[in-house]
Amino acid sequence: MTDSSDSSESARSSRVSPQILIFICGLLLWTLWPRTQFWSFLAAYAVAWLLLNIALYRTHRLVLPLSAWQATFVIALLLAVPLTQFVHTFDLFRRDEGLRGIQEHMTDRSKLASLPAVFPAVASHDRPQRFYIYAPDAKQVTLGLNTHISLPAQPLGHGLFRANYDPRRDGFPSDSAASVHIELNVDGQHIERPFAVVQHQAHPRWFASAPQQGLASTVSEETDELFILSRTGLKHHIQVGDAPTDTAFFDQGRRLAVTHRYSSALWIVDVHAGEALSQIPLSPFQVRVVTSPDETRLAVAIAGLRPGIQFLTLPSGHLEGFVPLDFPPDWTAFGPDANTLVISSAQTHALYTLTRSQETQAWTHGQPLQLGRPVVTLGRALDGKHIYLATTDYRPDGKEHRGNHFIQDQILTVDIHRWAVVSQFLTARRSERQTRAGSLNRGVSPMGIIVRQDGDLLIAFAGTDEVWQLEPDFQKPPPIIAGTDLDLIAPHGVADLGAGYWAVSSPAGGAMAVYDASNQMVAFEGVAPPDAELATGDTDSLSRLALRIRSGERAFYESTRAGLACQSCHLHSGTDYSPHDIGQRPLLHTLTVRGIAGTAPYLKDASFPRIRDLNDHLALTLYRGYERLVEERNILLESYVKSLPRDVNPMWFEESKPELGQAGLQVFVKAQCVRCHTFPAFTNLSQHPVRAVFPDYGETQLATSLLDTPSLLGIQSEPQLLQDGRAHDLQAVLDQHNPSNRHGDTAVLSDEEKKALIYFLKAL
Repeated sequence: MTDSSDSSESARSSRVSPQILIFICGLLLWTLWPRTQFWSFLAAYAVAWLLLNIALYRTHRLVLPLSAWQATFVIALLLAVPLTQFVHTFDLFRRDEGLRGIQEHMTDRSKLASLPAVFPAVASHDRPQRFYIYAPDAKQVTLGLNTHISLPAQPLGHGLFRANYDPRRDGFPSDSAASVHIELNVDGQHIERPFAVVQHQAHPRWFASAPQQGLASTVSEETDELFILSRTGLKHHIQVGDAPTDTAFFDQGRRLAVTHRYSSALWIVDVHAGEALSQIPLSPFQVRVVTSPDETRLAVAIAGLRPGIQFLTLPSGHLEGFVPLDFPPDWTAFGPDANTLVISSAQTHALYTLTRSQETQAWTHGQPLQLGRPVVTLGRALDGKHIYLATTDYRPDGKEHRGNHFIQDQILTVDIHRWAVVSQFLTARRSERQTRAGSLNRGVSPMGIIVRQDGDLLIAFAGTDEVWQLEPDFQKPPPIIAGTDLDLIAPHGVADLGAGYWAVSSPAGGAMAVYDASNQMVAFEGVAPPDAELATGDTDSLSRLALRIRSGERAFYESTRAGLACQSCHLHSGTDYSPHDIGQRPLLHTLTVRGIAGTAPYLKDASFPRIRDLNDHLALTLYRGYERLVEERNILLESYVKSLPRDVNPMWFEESKPELGQAGLQVFVKAQCVRCHTFPAFTNLSQHPVRAVFPDYGETQLATSLLDTPSLLGIQSEPQLLQDGRAHDLQAVLDQHNPSNRHGDTAVLSDEEKKALIYFLKAL
């Protein structure tokens, strides 16, 4: 009877493995204190193991008086809570354990390690580009973007090749697909590699106004288009040269000057006929053009290798003289007459004047007016005695705010005669350190300023989708055209069309709108396909990618509740050339986000494995999120950033020195730079302890501080070098900031070798 009873009890009960019970108990204990690190699981497991062993020691066996299916149900019930908790915290667990982004990082590294490798693996339709191919021991390489585009690659030495691509000359790789396979022909062997292609839509930006004629003009640099608006809508749509940048009316609004970034010509256009009249030879990298108040002179701001202002006589268009500058110019405006020109420079955070002497006819430089942050946009008063400018902070003493990513959008009034800031109008107010609760949904990111015929200012705010109408003294609250009424996203340009009419542009939306004196829309001009049209393509189509890029671009310009956007520091997806406190000991200069696709992880210390993580951590957590709810905003933002090509190197337009470049490559290898800045991306995507590379500088940093190896492509456009911007040029990097000789073996280099190395790096 006893044996039978024991047998029956055993049949009805289920014996459970102690290891299973330890695992279940450990998860339940972890649920009480759900830390997202491995050690918390190990601690919970150890406690569960100890408790269960005590229980087994006292009972000698563990039998559940349940059937097998009942035991399974109880175990599943017990696991439900910890597994649910684990699912909710899994992304945090990956972040805290450094597991987030491993797939992206390994994917990027494997692409560069699979030889032959090509970088960048993105082709854009709107600018000249260079691709570098690393094919060790190869003698001849061609890069086939499709069956019609075959680019010969120039051998540079050490297995490195370079292919030049100009979409205006060579065509575009794909008419429909955003992801393609390109073909590398390496000594007769055909090898395919994945490639991305990006076709940017029309981006109408800042306007020039001719209110007496009821006209305004703007350009799209991405699509080489000129748009002329009237009070009833779009008047002309004209194809112009490569990458138009700005326009200026003259001859009482009958003619128009158009500058270009990559074309070596200034175009003159007949406004009423809508056709080009002539092309005046000029240097490329023309960035701005303005007409003097009496319409006798044009001033063209030219960046590039030899920055300066080119003056032209009107109406003939004859070249009058070139005034070199020590800085790259940005915004320009004439003062009260044709002999005073105001210039801003984003790199130096200052305003400058050029004044022409009536006696000598020579232009002289005035003292700079320091602002502390770059001019975002600029407008001229009607009499030319004042200019109005937008900036993200105003610190003439040069000292930076220590608030994390501190941004204080504002409008400054500058008296040209006194050469001083005479008023400061904050468009969005916040606490200095931006840590208090609150919501700022007005006045963020002023992007366009125009002074109307009645003296009032129109200001477009890209961060909050608004246009304000302000009196010059800024005393009264501004009438506001809200973003929902604008029907435009991230507005940039505003124009005065006269008779109370005005216009506004949206680069991201590819649209412009005209409003009457009662602020009612009278015309909406979409010069790029609308969202609905872009959404009709396949998932991998160029049109669907364009829609994701457009949505991501809006996210890039959109303000958080703390009153700042991505573009507040990464001005127009580039840099504000400013140091910021981002929670670290040193102030760190803003990096451009152009050309970073395929280089995970990101930031100078590799603290963000994916671009989307910047949105999740900074925008949603530190800066309290956004007003609008957008599904997968972080992924859309990543799509936009990955679509941005690097800035074009001005040296590509100059006569090259191949012998000096090849000598520089030899020095690059000799100095062991290639160990970290490996071909073809000129980075191995690795991280190094700061103290291992820069021991002296590292003593001022935390022992755990890391450096992410940056790509050297485009380094010539960086005014501050090394992780904290302490080097102002490449010569200083080689001579002054490597005393321990661990940042490459620069101690073995002669002055001539350093000269060749610097030329090679600048030409990348």
